[in-house]
Amino acid sequence: MNRRQASKTETHRLILDAARSLLKEKSIDQFTMRAIAEKAGVSPASVIVHFKNKISLLEVTIFEDIDHAVKRAMAKFPGKADLTTQLTFVPGEMFVFYAKDRDLYRVLLSSTLLASGENSPNLNQQMDEYLTFISSLIELDKNRGAIHPDVDSQFAAMTIVALYLGVLIGFFKQDRISPKLALDILKKMTGQYLVGIMADPKDHPIEKSVCSD
Repeated sequence: MNRRQASKTETHRLILDAARSLLKEKSIDQFTMRAIAEKAGVSPASVIVHFKNKISLLEVTIFEDIDHAVKRAMAKFPGKADLTTQLTFVPGEMFVFYAKDRDLYRVLLSSTLLASGENSPNLNQQMDEYLTFISSLIELDKNRGAIHPDVDSQFAAMTIVALYLGVLIGFFKQDRISPKLALDILKKMTGQYLVGIMADPKDHPIEKSVCSD
């Protein structure tokens, strides 16, 4: 690594350290590019060189904690539990995690869920990996004969994650919704959806996908 690259790496580290420190000391409203630059001892232009906007910087700053929370949840994943419990386990752990600082994660998720992928590449990749994981759980039960063979595992995974995101939005909008209540709601919604895709074509007919070739 040459001197210029080393300097760039050091500046990047200073900015992230300043951003993490500022989040602990100040409210999310005071998390500005200018405030971070001042705390890091660099110019606002230098911050923009490394992070093009506040959202991309916020995502990188917080992602590490979110990633650790997901990995802790996966380490405890109940592989022998029923499908509803499996599909809602990680969301349940995340409700508890997000409840520790709703204001902070409310801003992050509301800013990134509908944002361009360029602003939140880490969270987008994490979501893609989670969708793949959920799809694999559906496919496993499909292979066992528990899920109707016509069910598209990827579409089913997208539906299940959409249910989670819907509950998550309500969780952030209403502080009265506790992590336990959010999980209970999600379990009921997920369980009800699963009834419709179980392997019983007589009682639960499944239409062929309109996207099939």
